[in-house]
Amino acid sequence: MDIRITRESLRLAGACYGVDKINALVPEAGVNLDDGLALDVPTEDKHWVLCCAAGVPDRILREHACWCARQALNAERAAGRKPDQRSWHAIEVAERFARGEATRDELAAASDAARDAAWAASVAASAAASAASAAASAAARAAASAASAAASAAARDAARDAAWAAARDAAWDAAWDAAWDKQLGDLVARIRNAKE
Repeated sequence: MDIRITRESLRLAGACYGVDKINALVPEAGVNLDDGLALDVPTEDKHWVLCCAAGVPDRILREHACWCARQALNAERAAGRKPDQRSWHAIEVAERFARGEATRDELAAASDAARDAAWAASVAASAAASAASAAASAAARAAASAASAAASAAARDAARDAAWAAARDAAWDAAWDAAWDKQLGDLVARIRNAKE
């Protein structure tokens, strides 16, 4: 499949980079897929370019979006949470739609059901967050009542928490980068394997 990324396609797609940066990155004649992947920009920007500014067929983008959604639900499952069946069903219908095996009405119904599932999950998460905040507040009040004994422990705990937060942030950054690399890899493989 012939992919061409041009200055004009980037501007028309609404690239967040300014004209000067686009002009510095992309020659007037544009770039092909391999040259686009070699650009000195973050992986998530390369992913955006392929999704929005490279003329990748809708079918490939739909299949890729389904793959990404399935990855997210699998990550939830791996974390010990049970994603709502409506979300899995929506992916299945979207995959069938991408292959021309489901109607727009079926897709819309599955999408609405998945949206309802997401809303229910966010409400439940908000309730859990409220309960966690209340518990943290109660713990802080209890700790404040024993402030004289807690001063040195608080300093020690703050140092430990700062170290933990730094490690967590580094792990988050690495996981974020790995996820973008994996998503870009899937999309590039789909483009290269497309028969057109």
